[in-house]
Amino acid sequence: MSYKQKAFEGISWNFMLRVLAGPIGYGVRMLYANYLPKTEVGLFYAMLDLLSILAVFRGLGVSYSLSVFIPKFKAKNDYKSIKSSVNFVFLFQTAFMLLMVALLLLLSPYVVNNYLNSTGQYTSNLLIAFDAFMIMVVGYFFFEGILNILRNILTGFQKQKYLATIIPSNITSIFLISVILLFLGVNNVFVPVIAYSLVPILLIIIYGYLIFKKVYPEYFSTKSKISKDLSSQLLKFGVPLTLNSATSVILTCIDGVFLTIFTGLIAVAEYRNVATPTVTLLNMAVISISVVLLPIISELWTRDKLKELNYAITNVFKYLMAMTLPLIIFLSYYTSEFITVFFNSSYLPVADAVRVLMASTLLSSINTICFTILVGLGKPQIVTKFLYVGVLVNIILNFLLVPPFGSLGAAITTLISYMIIQVLIGKYIKKNMKLEIKYKESFKLIIIGLLSLIPGILLNNFISLDLWKLLAGSIVYLVTYLMMVFGLKIIDIEEIISLVKK
Repeated sequence: MSYKQKAFEGISWNFMLRVLAGPIGYGVRMLYANYLPKTEVGLFYAMLDLLSILAVFRGLGVSYSLSVFIPKFKAKNDYKSIKSSVNFVFLFQTAFMLLMVALLLLLSPYVVNNYLNSTGQYTSNLLIAFDAFMIMVVGYFFFEGILNILRNILTGFQKQKYLATIIPSNITSIFLISVILLFLGVNNVFVPVIAYSLVPILLIIIYGYLIFKKVYPEYFSTKSKISKDLSSQLLKFGVPLTLNSATSVILTCIDGVFLTIFTGLIAVAEYRNVATPTVTLLNMAVISISVVLLPIISELWTRDKLKELNYAITNVFKYLMAMTLPLIIFLSYYTSEFITVFFNSSYLPVADAVRVLMASTLLSSINTICFTILVGLGKPQIVTKFLYVGVLVNIILNFLLVPPFGSLGAAITTLISYMIIQVLIGKYIKKNMKLEIKYKESFKLIIIGLLSLIPGILLNNFISLDLWKLLAGSIVYLVTYLMMVFGLKIIDIEEIISLVKK
């Protein structure tokens, strides 16, 4: 299988299954929005944001090293080093996570009183908040870390079909457990807390079996020894990735933390249950591409296949823009209808924040691909420098904008942070890697995306219900956009058909 076919197959599997998981993920948010009080939803996301930020430092990023080192060792048939790497990551990260869990449990009274209840919106139920936080720390934070190791093993072995099923399996299980709990009469924060804490345990059992029985059965028959040199390499590569591997998580979740502190749980519920999931939906394409691109870049660089590498990098931007831009433009226009249909009108106050976050999605997508390129070429430290700047700007602006503007201030902060990061990373890649990003084609796609709105805007004059506006608008928009993109030959449909056949 050629590298072009390998990349196309991997991206296709990831994107297809993420698309299938998208409606289920929104189903989870709809359940929480319509069947749980906003304070309960806000409490859950306040805990999730805090633990997600701490998870960036979980194991100091060594598990992410597996996605780069496994393909390198595999290319040399060095399975001894693969096993040694896996063993070191499991031992080091588990020990590190146990230490973090102990500290979090020790500090839990302070977290509940001074963070989760900072504005006094949950004073009457502090014991519930305390129990929920303990469950999240032990059930979600720890076991999600173990699952992340398995995920990076699959990434390293480039088993995209297995890897692509983790997201839909995860969100489907969360949805089913949440429905069961609601059916049993649970109507507080324990619905999402229990669901998010049980699912990682279930997935560890399933994917642990697949890895050690199907993907890497040689593990049990291979002798290995964890050397000081290998451990040092994994740590040296992994530590800079404590920020690099979770760009969107850090920048988005910091917003949630500041909203919790300055505005309270209701604002957190609106922002995290509606605004940021919309951005996640728009990022499906870029996440699918980056997951596949990282090990391929690493392997191509190791094998000195520069022509194939240049082809992958210079062309991926065009297809990324083609998939992302129409979603951003369409949802920016239909934001109010989208919120009303998929959630309820009580969440409309966050509509402007959603629009701003959509604009930041484009920059976030480009940033993610650029970061993937640099990490795959073994330069995560460069990415770290730019991320430090972005995170610092984000923190400062959150202090300034969240207290007076709430969710809108948090969204503006995210947009400005991504803009600054993109300026820095764009200049570096242009100067040091001499890659040509075809901005002219991206500009054409923006124009096409805007023009594709016209039939839907005209159609809205004859439709009153938000649901029918959204359905009719999406169909007309998609047909118009595809006709223009393929008709003007911005996207080569023959190449796509050829890759699908292969």
